[in-house]
Amino acid sequence: MRPFDDLFAISAERKGGADALEALLTKPKSIADLVQISGGRWLG
Repeated sequence: MRPFDDLFAISAERKGGADALEALLTKPKSIADLVQISGGRWLG
């Protein structure tokens, strides 16, 4: 299995650089946003 750093470097090269790749990644939700998600939605 390849280390994450290697995978990130390969992906960044394909997507036009680290900044371009970072822009494509989803951002984690805040705790306040997570608290508002109902239990059923966690499983869906």
